[in-house]
Amino acid sequence: MIFADVEKPQRKSPVDPARFSSFARKKGAGKQTTEGLPVQDFRGLLQSFSRLAKQQVRTKITSSNSFRMLRTPTPLQNKALELLGVSLKIKA
Repeated sequence: MIFADVEKPQRKSPVDPARFSSFARKKGAGKQTTEGLPVQDFRGLLQSFSRLAKQQVRTKITSSNSFRMLRTPTPLQNKALELLGVSLKIKA
């Protein structure tokens, strides 16, 4: 989901340059997770959530009739919400 190395290789010395595992190199080169979701930095993930919106919609017929509408999350947003244990529901 983000550019983080899950399988961090052990370094012989703390001053040795950091090395990426083969999994991390593959993930970075393909820019996709094993589930086919796009890989991005944390800021990019947060920006994708800025596109989720709950809107109060009023009809032109009568302004007293309105309903709430929630934009459908993308597969990436759904996965992030699932990992966080969060569900999006509109309360009346």
